[in-house]
Amino acid sequence: MTYNTLPYRQAPTAASHPIYGGRNLRRDLNVIFAALTIHCCSYFFSWIINDAVYLTLSALFPFDEAHYAVLYASEAITYTIEFIIPAVIIMAFGHISPFRLAQLPEGGQTVMGRAKIGLFYAVFAGLCAVETAGIISGMILDMFESAGFDFYVGLSEELPADIGGIIAYLVSVAVVPGFVEELLFRGCVAGVLKRYNAAFAVILSSLLFALMHCTVQQFFYAFCAGLVFGWLAVYTGRLWPGMLIHMLNNAISVGYDYIYTMLDRDLYAILYVSISSVIMALGVFGMIMLMRRGGRLPESVNEVSLRAAAWAAIRPLSVIYIIVVALVTVMVLSL
Repeated sequence: MTYNTLPYRQAPTAASHPIYGGRNLRRDLNVIFAALTIHCCSYFFSWIINDAVYLTLSALFPFDEAHYAVLYASEAITYTIEFIIPAVIIMAFGHISPFRLAQLPEGGQTVMGRAKIGLFYAVFAGLCAVETAGIISGMILDMFESAGFDFYVGLSEELPADIGGIIAYLVSVAVVPGFVEELLFRGCVAGVLKRYNAAFAVILSSLLFALMHCTVQQFFYAFCAGLVFGWLAVYTGRLWPGMLIHMLNNAISVGYDYIYTMLDRDLYAILYVSISSVIMALGVFGMIMLMRRGGRLPESVNEVSLRAAAWAAIRPLSVIYIIVVALVTVMVLSL
């Protein structure tokens, strides 16, 4: 079956679907920004809890490698709670099921067979796009550093060496973020906004995803990665491809951290270039295969222009959210 003859499903119109058709873009944006503001403020509670765990361990037991497993397990739990709370808020007020994006009556036409064809190649293409974004982001940060603005945030803690600590570290920085971040930003935020304009949903969810990191170092990188994850979620109606790419990308970063701290700098550079080259080669192949299968985003029955949607996003709550993110970013840079 060729791409042009794939079956389509016509989603319900606004008149026939009162829950989604009668929902207002500005109201949904208010819910999203309120939930994300709560999420950003929850950082402080996580810092307090994780610091309390560290101080308690240090006071009760001599430091050993077992501490790492407990500390990273604590961070994984608090990080999950940070994202689950705003996700539940958006799901409750937005009447959305983030794991059933393909079944949401966003309107317009949804391709029923296309998603299964390109997911294998999408993983390669997504890793390539994220890797490219990381390289470009590094070049931009180097330009700022040469101009006297150093936005790099280095490793602030020792990496665990025992198997328990390594597993806990991987779960904390790769598995958990890949799951909860995609759930919130692609499943909930983009899932709600694609009712009005799919491109707007991808762009705004990516921007909010980049702001969420609260570091200048990761902003451009996270924004570009968010565009890839958002496109995959909206185009395929599935979260797992973005989650898989997100987890793999973070796991690769963990590998780079270990290589950087354990090996010679020249050997690190050789391995980094080799790994990046393999990812880029596979990614180019994946992109070629995806391009042969189209890639357009679905349209909505209640389609709002991208410009109108962007103006609607300028809300009092969005300004408050940006102020909170700026304050947290300043705190991160001062640490």
